[in-house]
Amino acid sequence: MRFFIPVIAVAFSTTCYAQQPSINISTVKSNDVAKQYKSLLITGEGNMQARMYMDNVSSLLIEDLKKRNIECHYEYLGDDTKTDTDEAFRKLNNSSYNAVLQMMPIELSEKKRLINQNGLLLRTTSNFKTPVKWSTTRMTNDIDLIITEKSDSIIVWQANLKTIIKPTSKSIYREICDQVLTTMEQNKIIPYK
Repeated sequence: MRFFIPVIAVAFSTTCYAQQPSINISTVKSNDVAKQYKSLLITGEGNMQARMYMDNVSSLLIEDLKKRNIECHYEYLGDDTKTDTDEAFRKLNNSSYNAVLQMMPIELSEKKRLINQNGLLLRTTSNFKTPVKWSTTRMTNDIDLIITEKSDSIIVWQANLKTIIKPTSKSIYREICDQVLTTMEQNKIIPYK
């Protein structure tokens, strides 16, 4: 019996540790020139689970960016396995925004990004089936965050956001948003608060 209790304690602590949320954002392409965006279009694409995730993150981003006098609008482009998201993106990219923040789910082994030698984003090609992994206890996301300026579509900043969260937790999206904003501040995309 004395041996059994420590085994249960280790198993319980391992299970609890595995359930802890994980938020990791890493900059892929940094920016060192201060930006003064007055308007930002945020786009998202992916399946319904990705949409739920991006809707929650983008609503908090918009709320915080508006406090910094940056007008924002979020548009979900659709699931690229069912919709021509490139066409939807082209239509939106002709609007009056200074820059575009694209949020796109990726699976690194199955998605290729097309970029020319000048860093110009030519859009992406993908053959992934499920961009977001979902279970009843956790949701794993691997999202590319890419900022391009409307005038020339050159990638200004790019980061990869990897999270493992409880799908029912609403407060975790505040933490995700705060980390994205901090990384954007460090890369001079937005002014420090």
